[in-house]
Amino acid sequence: MTRSDRHHLLKNLMWVGLLCLSLVTTQLVSMRPAPAETSVSNYDLAQAATFNQVTTYPLTLLPSAPSYRPLGDWLGRLILPSAADYAADPGDWAWMEVWHAPEASLLGQTVKVTWRESLTLERYVAEVTRDVQFTEKAEKFGAGGNIVPTRLNGRQAVGPLQSLAGARPQDDVTV
Repeated sequence: MTRSDRHHLLKNLMWVGLLCLSLVTTQLVSMRPAPAETSVSNYDLAQAATFNQVTTYPLTLLPSAPSYRPLGDWLGRLILPSAADYAADPGDWAWMEVWHAPEASLLGQTVKVTWRESLTLERYVAEVTRDVQFTEKAEKFGAGGNIVPTRLNGRQAVGPLQSLAGARPQDDVTV
């Protein structure tokens, strides 16, 4: 066999080897099981932790260490009013279940939270208030396990308080 024949034979063997490798790789890839659909959302994963569950609160004792400085006197959770509640009383407001307050008689009560009368606040609320209508992309994002405010989808004139109260699938936004 001449040197040229050996070179030609090696070249052909190399191509056959590459072809075999390609076929084996294709077969291995096609045999892999498809990734499982995600049925657990990020929200569900977060809710698995006790400290993220609304039933963990209200706290029965506030910290009393000398270095503790509360940010405010109020603590509770926002509750999204029904669409009928908003139709009966339009504007940007939400319910708040009071866990801690300066006035003990309010503890455990559900109160209406709204904006203080102020021209600046009225302008701000008017500027950021929007109708909410999900796009197909938003719906796919939610179907992929991400948190989207599904309870606000289709609502008209959603302001900042309503958007906070409806941000999660359950009424568990602590404020």
